[in-house]
Amino acid sequence: MPTLQFSLVTMLELVEQGVLSLERLVWLMCHNPARLFSITRRGFLRPGYKADITMIRHCDAPWTLTPDLIQSKCGWSPLTGTAYHWQVAATICNGHLIYKEGRIVDNDYRGEALRFRMEE
Repeated sequence: MPTLQFSLVTMLELVEQGVLSLERLVWLMCHNPARLFSITRRGFLRPGYKADITMIRHCDAPWTLTPDLIQSKCGWSPLTGTAYHWQVAATICNGHLIYKEGRIVDNDYRGEALRFRMEE
């Protein structure tokens, strides 16, 4: 998906512009997907849940999305040329540091299958 890599920083720009609150952003991007799809032990920071955490930072000067920053296999994004004031500093998946300062740091870690609580 060409925009997934930059979806969080795009939404954070909307927070900065006053379009939505930070609390609403957390519900939209973390809590609601886990609840709507009944993904167990995800979407919240709670004891017994998987440690899926994205660390962000506000930049002193804006940066522009260029093609060389795109890490998805498709290699393009409709957001190319967009200026951002936020960056993802690091990403932790299941307690494993997998992304830091613009680089994937653990190419071998692939996460684990999600578990869904489905009603029959």
